[in-house]
Amino acid sequence: MNNKTLYFLTVLILGVLATVFVLLRLFVFGDNTTTTQTNSVSGVFVQGTSGGQTTSGSQPTSHNTKMVTSSDGGTIFVKDFMHSSETTPDEFNEGFNNIGYKMPSPTPAKIINPPYNIMYIEKTKYFNITLLQEPIGKARLEAEQYLMNQLGISQADMCRLIYQLSTPYWVNDFYSGQELRFSFCPGAVKLPL
Repeated sequence: MNNKTLYFLTVLILGVLATVFVLLRLFVFGDNTTTTQTNSVSGVFVQGTSGGQTTSGSQPTSHNTKMVTSSDGGTIFVKDFMHSSETTPDEFNEGFNNIGYKMPSPTPAKIINPPYNIMYIEKTKYFNITLLQEPIGKARLEAEQYLMNQLGISQADMCRLIYQLSTPYWVNDFYSGQELRFSFCPGAVKLPL
């Protein structure tokens, strides 16, 4: 082999290794920042917003960002909601996290009936939004606004998230089992307010 061929093969192998490293970091290990955001609001069932901003979710404008995979295979830069005081690990499912409200507790002294539940599954970068109160149209609007504020992204980027938005039969048997979508996304089911 001559020197040009050897040089070309070396550059090619290094390029492949760098690509593999980047893909592993993004899709297997995640890209979590270690910056912790604090919020003066305390308690699991209290809602609010935390710091950091993004521009349409496409470019971070703060060091407090996290990357989530979009439904089209791309990446969306969001606020680092995982280190927010409003995100709590699910006590029964490892890697599942409640954003804002938690599901109602089975303990009678702690029964709280939240209008919705937002669950994030770290491994799959999947958001599961469950509407828990009538009118479900109003609950969906509240959940959309809250999640958009927590993530710091636009409506267009909200539609690109990997998510499901639904309601159980015990809240509304007519709309249960349907993929309701965010109200501003294509294919959204129109709900009564």
